[in-house]
Amino acid sequence: MGFTNLLLYATPLFLLSMWIEYKHADESGNASYTRQDFLTNVIIGVVGFGIAIIIAAAVSGMLNIFYTFFESYRVKLFGYQNMGWGIGAWAVALVLDDFTYYWFHRTSHRIRLIWACHIVHHNSTRFNFSTAIRNSWIAVFYKPLYWIWLAVLGFHPLMIITCLSISACYQFFCHTELLPAWDRLSSFMTTPGLHAIHHGKEDQCIDKNYAGVFIFFDRIFGTYQPIDKSLKITFGVTRPPESEDFLEVSVHEFRNLYSSVTKARSLSERIKCLFKGPEWNPTQAKPIKASYSETFDHGATRILK
Repeated sequence: MGFTNLLLYATPLFLLSMWIEYKHADESGNASYTRQDFLTNVIIGVVGFGIAIIIAAAVSGMLNIFYTFFESYRVKLFGYQNMGWGIGAWAVALVLDDFTYYWFHRTSHRIRLIWACHIVHHNSTRFNFSTAIRNSWIAVFYKPLYWIWLAVLGFHPLMIITCLSISACYQFFCHTELLPAWDRLSSFMTTPGLHAIHHGKEDQCIDKNYAGVFIFFDRIFGTYQPIDKSLKITFGVTRPPESEDFLEVSVHEFRNLYSSVTKARSLSERIKCLFKGPEWNPTQAKPIKASYSETFDHGATRILK
């Protein structure tokens, strides 16, 4: 329960931050908040957090199974039982946690079936603290699977879950336009300015800046987009939900995905619809590079003519 407990303790700070940001937007005439968008974000966030609490024990138990099962193999092959609790172990765990998050996040954009879940976080046209809690209810079930390898390596499940929660707290504060001074750290850390790019739907923004904490992973893997003051960012997705109702927001891309699958001409094409990028079109024999405006959705790096 360490993960949910830490986030629960941070909840008052999250609420205070949202209130301060809302008051600032209201007093300055900034349109970063709307009543319906905020209500949708809160409903989605509260339900998602409730689901996370319910399955927390199962997630911890799953990680513990792999942690325990592979202990003898670690001793035999590498000569250690586990990574321990030292400062070095914590430092390595935090870096590897963000490495794992990078690939979880990248596949969430580049595999359309997963993008249909993750799009919930991107289909808001606002970028504020409440957007940070707007996450897929389905993702909480498969996301922990990405972190199994850390348990296999010998990181204690509690350490893994704590790193996840630290990352989640850090990422919450990257969803704002009120902290420009933070962007001074953008050479090695994810900052609000860098993450705003990730939520944009311009060509320069698509599939960029995936890292949760350490932006150098994007530099290493070729997905880094630096802050450009001349770039006006438009938040949201290019094929948005039909309304801001929380159910429509949650399922609209599954409807689009179903439509693509039904247009497929073979089993092979149906599988590609599910597991290739969101830009892949079953009506095209060979996807080619073109302008972004015709894409299926925000998750596409490039799209079809």
